[in-house]
Amino acid sequence: MTDSPDLALPTRAEVAGLRLVATDMDGTLLDPQHRVDPAFWQVVDRLEDHGIEVCAATGRQAAALAQVLGARIAALTLITDNGATVTRHGRVLHEARVGDDAVAEVAERIRALARSGQRVALAISGSDQAVIEGLDQGAIAEARVYYPNARVVEDVTTAVVAPVKVSVFDLAPITEAVVPALADLASDHTLLQGHEHWVDVNAAGTDKGSALGLVQRHLAVGADQTAAFGDHLNDLGLLGAASLSFAVANAQPEVLAAARFRAPANTRGGVVTALRALLALLD
Repeated sequence: MTDSPDLALPTRAEVAGLRLVATDMDGTLLDPQHRVDPAFWQVVDRLEDHGIEVCAATGRQAAALAQVLGARIAALTLITDNGATVTRHGRVLHEARVGDDAVAEVAERIRALARSGQRVALAISGSDQAVIEGLDQGAIAEARVYYPNARVVEDVTTAVVAPVKVSVFDLAPITEAVVPALADLASDHTLLQGHEHWVDVNAAGTDKGSALGLVQRHLAVGADQTAAFGDHLNDLGLLGAASLSFAVANAQPEVLAAARFRAPANTRGGVVTALRALLALLD
């Protein structure tokens, strides 16, 4: 361990078998302008030289993630849509869909909130496309930050999309109206909050942790050979699947409590800093 409160590390012995690194994107790897530090790719090269797979794990759709990661995305393993889709080096390994009945139920409830004055938008992620519905133009504009290629439609339930995730954006904190309106759906689905203004409805048992477990089985890698980084509630499953679990300094209190180790905040390049330190333990 280090004496710095912003960087707490495992021992050299714990890092010796490292074979898989998974990192959340927004709030963790990406800076506040949703950019990747170019130094990250230098670290990725060094990890690959050690035979360590790198996985980007995000609530974003793959198409939106590609705009952030650029051409090098093809060399990574991707957990997208909060675990609904897993892709390795361009090959889809897993896809968990949400039923049309769930889409219709969420849409009905969110429309009711919109009619009552809540400034909300509804997004449906498919494997290769997305659609957004909303009565509030401000909410739609904010939703498109994370769904830049989405089509805006009048009714998401009639759009030809095979849904892997239903997402709701609220200009107000998501816990005020949207989460209570959807809370009972958690008995048959997974509800995930990855942002103050977003909540996702996924298929039951689907989150970043279940997806990381699938990647581990595919690579024959154990939890004790896995490091994971996160900041928000939807990263708890991801951290739980990795023995070398890191919370960035800006993480939610629940994430800070769950993680074994620490990295500096995303505003200070925390993931890159921590990975360099892990590499130094391997050299």
